[in-house]
Amino acid sequence: MISPIQKFAIAVFTFGLALGGASPSATAQAFPVKPINAQVAYAPGGVIDNVMRLIAPRVSAGLGQPLLVVNRPGAGGTIATEAVIAAGPNGYTLLVNGDQLVTTPHLMGNLVKYELFRDLAPITRLFSVPFALIVNPAVPATTLKEFIAIARSGKFKLTYATPGNGTGNHLAMEYFKSLTGAEILHVPYKGAAAAILDVTAGRVDSIIFSPHTTVANIKAGKLRALALTGASRHASIPNVPTFSEGGMPDFDMGTTFGLFAPAGTPEPIIRRLHAEFTGALRVPEMRKQIEDSGNVVTADMPEEFAKKLKADYERNGKIVRENRIQPE
Repeated sequence: MISPIQKFAIAVFTFGLALGGASPSATAQAFPVKPINAQVAYAPGGVIDNVMRLIAPRVSAGLGQPLLVVNRPGAGGTIATEAVIAAGPNGYTLLVNGDQLVTTPHLMGNLVKYELFRDLAPITRLFSVPFALIVNPAVPATTLKEFIAIARSGKFKLTYATPGNGTGNHLAMEYFKSLTGAEILHVPYKGAAAAILDVTAGRVDSIIFSPHTTVANIKAGKLRALALTGASRHASIPNVPTFSEGGMPDFDMGTTFGLFAPAGTPEPIIRRLHAEFTGALRVPEMRKQIEDSGNVVTADMPEEFAKKLKADYERNGKIVRENRIQPE
Protein backbone atom coordinates (compact mmCIF):
# COMPACT_ATOMS: atom_id res chain seq x y z
CA MET A 1 0.00 0.00 0.00
CA ILE A 2 1.26 3.50 -0.88
CA SER A 3 1.70 5.76 2.11
CA PRO A 4 0.43 9.35 2.20
CA ILE A 5 4.02 10.63 1.93
CA GLN A 6 4.62 8.51 -1.15
CA LYS A 7 1.37 9.77 -2.69
CA PHE A 8 2.50 13.35 -2.09
CA ALA A 9 5.92 12.65 -3.62
CA ILE A 10 4.28 11.12 -6.71
CA ALA A 11 1.95 14.10 -7.04
CA VAL A 12 4.83 16.59 -6.81
CA PHE A 13 6.86 14.59 -9.36
CA THR A 14 3.91 14.42 -11.76
CA PHE A 15 3.28 18.16 -11.39
CA GLY A 16 6.94 18.87 -12.10
CA LEU A 17 6.77 16.78 -15.27
CA ALA A 18 3.68 18.66 -16.37
CA LEU A 19 5.40 22.01 -15.90
CA GLY A 20 8.55 20.85 -17.62
CA GLY A 21 6.59 19.56 -20.57
CA ALA A 22 4.38 22.60 -20.93
CA SER A 23 4.62 24.13 -24.38
CA PRO A 24 5.69 27.77 -24.84
CA SER A 25 2.23 28.59 -26.19
CA ALA A 26 0.56 27.18 -23.09
CA THR A 27 2.91 29.18 -20.88
CA ALA A 28 2.21 32.30 -22.91
CA GLN A 29 -1.56 31.84 -22.67
CA ALA A 30 -1.31 31.92 -18.88
CA PHE A 31 0.98 34.96 -18.89
CA PRO A 32 1.25 36.83 -16.62
CA VAL A 33 0.61 35.01 -13.36
CA LYS A 34 2.89 37.16 -11.18
CA PRO A 35 4.31 40.72 -11.06
CA ILE A 36 6.54 41.90 -13.89
CA ASN A 37 9.85 43.60 -13.14
CA ALA A 38 10.98 46.41 -15.48
CA GLN A 39 14.64 47.22 -14.91
CA VAL A 40 15.44 50.79 -15.94
CA ALA A 41 19.10 51.29 -16.79
CA TYR A 42 19.02 54.90 -15.54
CA ALA A 43 18.86 56.69 -12.21
CA PRO A 44 15.56 57.78 -10.64
CA GLY A 45 14.11 61.13 -11.65
CA GLY A 46 15.22 61.12 -15.28
CA VAL A 47 12.95 61.35 -18.30
CA ILE A 48 12.65 57.59 -18.86
CA ASP A 49 12.07 56.90 -15.17
CA ASN A 50 9.30 59.49 -15.10
CA VAL A 51 7.60 58.06 -18.19
CA MET A 52 7.76 54.49 -16.89
CA ARG A 53 6.18 55.48 -13.59
CA LEU A 54 3.53 57.45 -15.48
CA ILE A 55 2.40 54.50 -17.61
CA ALA A 56 3.02 51.70 -15.05
CA PRO A 57 -0.49 51.83 -13.46
CA ARG A 58 -2.19 51.53 -16.87
CA VAL A 59 0.11 48.73 -18.02
CA SER A 60 -0.48 46.94 -14.71
CA ALA A 61 -4.24 47.20 -15.16
CA GLY A 62 -4.02 45.81 -18.69
CA LEU A 63 -1.83 42.88 -17.67
CA GLY A 64 -3.73 42.12 -14.49
CA GLN A 65 -0.45 42.05 -12.57
CA PRO A 66 1.73 44.78 -11.03
CA LEU A 67 4.46 46.32 -13.15
CA LEU A 68 7.37 47.04 -10.82
CA VAL A 69 9.78 49.76 -12.00
CA VAL A 70 13.29 49.22 -10.64
CA ASN A 71 16.21 51.56 -11.33
CA ARG A 72 19.56 49.84 -12.00
CA PRO A 73 21.92 52.47 -13.47
CA GLY A 74 25.64 52.13 -13.96
CA ALA A 75 28.45 50.93 -16.22
CA GLY A 76 26.92 52.32 -19.40
CA GLY A 77 23.71 50.37 -18.89
CA THR A 78 25.44 47.00 -18.62
CA ILE A 79 24.38 46.30 -15.02
CA ALA A 80 20.67 46.32 -15.82
CA THR A 81 21.15 44.70 -19.23
CA GLU A 82 23.14 41.75 -17.93
CA ALA A 83 20.73 41.23 -15.03
CA VAL A 84 17.74 41.05 -17.38
CA ILE A 85 19.47 38.63 -19.75
CA ALA A 86 20.41 36.39 -16.82
CA ALA A 87 16.79 36.33 -15.59
CA GLY A 88 15.75 34.17 -18.54
CA PRO A 89 13.16 34.40 -21.33
CA ASN A 90 9.89 34.18 -19.41
CA GLY A 91 8.61 37.73 -19.81
CA TYR A 92 8.74 38.59 -16.11
CA THR A 93 11.99 40.60 -16.17
CA LEU A 94 12.20 43.33 -18.81
CA LEU A 95 14.82 45.89 -19.73
CA VAL A 96 14.23 49.58 -20.32
CA ASN A 97 17.33 51.09 -21.90
CA GLY A 98 18.31 53.73 -24.41
CA ASP A 99 21.12 54.50 -26.81
CA GLN A 100 23.63 53.06 -24.36
CA LEU A 101 22.83 49.72 -25.98
CA VAL A 102 24.08 50.83 -29.39
CA THR A 103 27.05 52.82 -28.06
CA THR A 104 28.50 51.12 -24.96
CA PRO A 105 29.69 47.97 -26.80
CA HIS A 106 31.81 50.18 -29.07
CA LEU A 107 33.21 52.20 -26.18
CA MET A 108 33.87 49.35 -23.74
CA GLY A 109 34.73 46.53 -26.13
CA ASN A 110 35.35 43.17 -24.45
CA LEU A 111 34.17 44.50 -21.09
CA VAL A 112 30.60 44.16 -22.39
CA LYS A 113 29.54 40.56 -21.81
CA TYR A 114 26.32 40.58 -23.84
CA GLU A 115 25.61 40.78 -27.56
CA LEU A 116 22.69 43.07 -28.35
CA PHE A 117 21.29 41.22 -31.35
CA ARG A 118 21.86 37.77 -29.87
CA ASP A 119 20.76 38.24 -26.26
CA LEU A 120 17.84 40.68 -26.37
CA ALA A 121 14.43 40.72 -28.07
CA PRO A 122 13.16 44.22 -28.93
CA ILE A 123 9.54 44.84 -27.94
CA THR A 124 9.01 48.50 -28.84
CA ARG A 125 10.59 51.92 -28.95
CA LEU A 126 8.77 53.72 -26.17
CA PHE A 127 9.65 57.28 -27.17
CA SER A 128 12.51 59.40 -28.41
CA VAL A 129 14.02 62.69 -27.31
CA PRO A 130 15.07 64.91 -30.23
CA PHE A 131 18.33 66.85 -30.28
CA ALA A 132 18.64 70.53 -31.11
CA LEU A 133 21.69 72.42 -32.31
CA ILE A 134 21.86 75.29 -29.82
CA VAL A 135 24.23 78.27 -29.84
CA ASN A 136 24.96 81.24 -27.67
CA PRO A 137 23.41 84.37 -29.28
CA ALA A 138 26.91 85.85 -29.68
CA VAL A 139 27.53 83.34 -32.45
CA PRO A 140 26.76 85.24 -35.71
CA ALA A 141 24.45 82.59 -37.14
CA THR A 142 20.67 82.54 -37.14
CA THR A 143 20.22 79.53 -39.41
CA LEU A 144 21.74 76.08 -39.76
CA LYS A 145 23.32 76.99 -43.11
CA GLU A 146 24.93 80.10 -41.63
CA PHE A 147 26.36 78.10 -38.74
CA ILE A 148 27.84 75.50 -41.09
CA ALA A 149 29.36 78.22 -43.26
CA ILE A 150 30.98 79.88 -40.24
CA ALA A 151 32.27 76.55 -38.91
CA ARG A 152 33.77 75.69 -42.30
CA SER A 153 35.39 79.09 -42.86
CA GLY A 154 37.99 78.80 -40.12
CA LYS A 155 37.52 82.51 -39.28
CA PHE A 156 35.93 81.62 -35.95
CA LYS A 157 37.38 79.06 -33.55
CA LEU A 158 34.02 77.59 -32.59
CA THR A 159 33.64 75.28 -29.60
CA TYR A 160 30.96 72.85 -28.48
CA ALA A 161 30.12 71.49 -25.04
CA THR A 162 28.98 67.99 -24.07
CA PRO A 163 28.11 66.26 -20.78
CA GLY A 164 31.19 64.07 -21.34
CA ASN A 165 33.19 61.89 -23.70
CA GLY A 166 31.20 59.15 -25.38
CA THR A 167 27.80 60.64 -24.60
CA GLY A 168 25.13 60.76 -27.27
CA ASN A 169 25.65 64.52 -27.51
CA HIS A 170 29.34 63.97 -28.23
CA LEU A 171 28.66 61.39 -30.94
CA ALA A 172 25.97 63.61 -32.46
CA MET A 173 28.26 66.60 -32.90
CA GLU A 174 31.09 64.49 -34.29
CA TYR A 175 28.61 63.02 -36.77
CA PHE A 176 27.43 66.54 -37.63
CA LYS A 177 31.05 67.57 -38.25
CA SER A 178 31.67 64.57 -40.51
CA LEU A 179 28.60 65.37 -42.61
CA THR A 180 29.32 69.07 -42.96
CA GLY A 181 33.09 69.48 -42.77
CA ALA A 182 32.62 71.87 -39.85
CA GLU A 183 35.56 72.64 -37.53
CA ILE A 184 34.34 72.82 -33.93
CA LEU A 185 36.46 72.06 -30.84
CA HIS A 186 35.05 69.64 -28.25
CA VAL A 187 34.85 70.86 -24.64
CA PRO A 188 33.71 67.93 -22.44
CA TYR A 189 32.11 68.50 -19.04
CA LYS A 190 31.21 66.17 -16.21
CA GLY A 191 27.46 66.45 -16.55
CA ALA A 192 24.84 68.33 -18.53
CA ALA A 193 24.13 71.20 -16.13
CA ALA A 194 27.64 72.67 -16.29
CA ALA A 195 27.79 72.25 -20.08
CA ILE A 196 24.52 74.11 -20.67
CA LEU A 197 25.45 76.80 -18.15
CA ASP A 198 28.68 77.62 -19.95
CA VAL A 199 26.98 77.78 -23.35
CA THR A 200 24.38 80.14 -21.88
CA ALA A 201 27.16 82.25 -20.36
CA GLY A 202 29.05 82.37 -23.66
CA ARG A 203 32.12 80.53 -22.43
CA VAL A 204 31.39 77.82 -25.04
CA ASP A 205 29.72 78.55 -28.39
CA SER A 206 27.37 75.63 -28.98
CA ILE A 207 25.88 72.33 -27.88
CA ILE A 208 23.71 69.58 -29.30
CA PHE A 209 21.19 68.76 -26.62
CA SER A 210 17.58 67.84 -25.96
CA PRO A 211 15.61 71.08 -26.26
CA HIS A 212 13.10 70.47 -23.48
CA THR A 213 15.69 71.39 -20.83
CA THR A 214 16.57 74.64 -22.58
CA VAL A 215 13.18 75.84 -23.88
CA ALA A 216 12.90 78.63 -21.28
CA ASN A 217 16.30 80.08 -22.19
CA ILE A 218 15.57 79.72 -25.91
CA LYS A 219 12.29 81.61 -25.56
CA ALA A 220 14.02 84.26 -23.41
CA GLY A 221 16.68 84.80 -26.07
CA LYS A 222 19.52 83.57 -23.85
CA LEU A 223 20.11 80.67 -26.25
CA ARG A 224 19.34 80.22 -29.94
CA ALA A 225 18.14 76.92 -31.41
CA LEU A 226 19.08 76.55 -35.08
CA ALA A 227 17.67 73.12 -35.96
CA LEU A 228 15.88 70.15 -34.44
CA THR A 229 16.11 66.45 -35.24
CA GLY A 230 13.02 64.42 -36.02
CA ALA A 231 10.39 64.28 -38.72
CA SER A 232 8.56 67.44 -37.69
CA ARG A 233 8.87 70.61 -35.65
CA HIS A 234 7.98 70.52 -31.98
CA ALA A 235 5.07 72.40 -30.48
CA SER A 236 7.23 73.82 -27.66
CA ILE A 237 9.52 75.64 -30.16
CA PRO A 238 7.48 75.83 -33.39
CA ASN A 239 9.75 78.43 -35.00
CA VAL A 240 12.76 76.09 -34.94
CA PRO A 241 13.06 74.16 -38.24
CA THR A 242 14.12 70.55 -38.52
CA PHE A 243 17.55 69.53 -39.80
CA SER A 244 15.78 68.20 -42.86
CA GLU A 245 14.27 71.62 -43.54
CA GLY A 246 17.74 73.09 -43.11
CA GLY A 247 19.19 70.85 -45.80
CA MET A 248 20.44 67.93 -43.67
CA PRO A 249 17.85 65.12 -44.06
CA ASP A 250 20.40 62.45 -43.06
CA PHE A 251 21.08 63.97 -39.65
CA ASP A 252 18.51 62.41 -37.34
CA MET A 253 20.27 61.65 -34.09
CA GLY A 254 18.56 61.86 -30.73
CA THR A 255 17.95 59.66 -27.73
CA THR A 256 15.72 56.61 -28.06
CA PHE A 257 14.33 54.64 -25.12
CA GLY A 258 13.06 51.12 -25.70
CA LEU A 259 11.65 48.03 -24.04
CA PHE A 260 13.35 44.63 -24.32
CA ALA A 261 12.93 41.05 -23.15
CA PRO A 262 15.62 38.37 -23.04
CA ALA A 263 16.06 36.60 -26.38
CA GLY A 264 13.99 33.45 -26.62
CA THR A 265 10.94 34.93 -24.91
CA PRO A 266 7.87 33.29 -26.53
CA GLU A 267 6.38 35.36 -29.32
CA PRO A 268 2.87 35.46 -27.78
CA ILE A 269 4.38 37.04 -24.64
CA ILE A 270 6.26 39.60 -26.75
CA ARG A 271 3.01 40.46 -28.54
CA ARG A 272 1.09 40.80 -25.26
CA LEU A 273 3.72 43.08 -23.74
CA HIS A 274 3.87 45.12 -26.94
CA ALA A 275 0.11 45.60 -26.95
CA GLU A 276 -0.08 46.70 -23.31
CA PHE A 277 2.86 49.12 -23.36
CA THR A 278 2.06 50.73 -26.72
CA GLY A 279 -1.60 50.92 -25.75
CA ALA A 280 -0.69 52.86 -22.61
CA LEU A 281 1.58 55.22 -24.54
CA ARG A 282 -1.16 55.98 -27.07
CA VAL A 283 -3.81 56.96 -24.52
CA PRO A 284 -4.38 60.64 -25.44
CA GLU A 285 -3.79 62.11 -21.98
CA MET A 286 -0.70 59.95 -21.47
CA ARG A 287 0.71 60.85 -24.88
CA LYS A 288 0.09 64.55 -24.30
CA GLN A 289 1.82 64.49 -20.93
CA ILE A 290 4.86 62.71 -22.40
CA GLU A 291 5.12 64.92 -25.48
CA ASP A 292 4.52 68.17 -23.58
CA SER A 293 7.89 67.46 -21.95
CA GLY A 294 9.61 67.57 -25.34
CA ASN A 295 9.54 63.85 -26.15
CA VAL A 296 8.05 62.05 -29.14
CA VAL A 297 6.05 58.86 -28.54
CA THR A 298 7.07 56.13 -30.98
CA ALA A 299 5.40 52.87 -29.87
CA ASP A 300 6.51 51.01 -32.99
CA MET A 301 6.50 47.31 -33.88
CA PRO A 302 9.33 44.99 -32.74
CA GLU A 303 10.53 44.58 -36.33
CA GLU A 304 10.73 48.34 -36.86
CA PHE A 305 12.56 48.77 -33.59
CA ALA A 306 15.06 46.04 -34.50
CA LYS A 307 15.79 47.75 -37.83
CA LYS A 308 16.36 51.08 -36.07
CA LEU A 309 18.70 49.45 -33.54
CA LYS A 310 20.78 47.87 -36.27
CA ALA A 311 21.19 51.14 -38.16
CA ASP A 312 22.06 53.10 -35.01
CA TYR A 313 24.50 50.42 -33.84
CA GLU A 314 26.43 50.54 -37.11
CA ARG A 315 26.38 54.35 -37.29
CA ASN A 316 27.56 54.85 -33.69
CA GLY A 317 30.28 52.23 -34.10
CA LYS A 318 31.61 54.10 -37.10
CA ILE A 319 31.56 57.43 -35.25
CA VAL A 320 33.44 55.95 -32.26
CA ARG A 321 36.07 54.29 -34.45
CA GLU A 322 36.68 57.22 -36.79
CA ASN A 323 37.02 59.71 -33.94
CA ARG A 324 38.81 57.32 -31.58
CA ILE A 325 36.36 58.20 -28.83
CA GLN A 326 37.26 56.84 -25.40
CA PRO A 327 34.93 56.78 -22.36
CA GLU A 328 35.91 58.88 -19.38
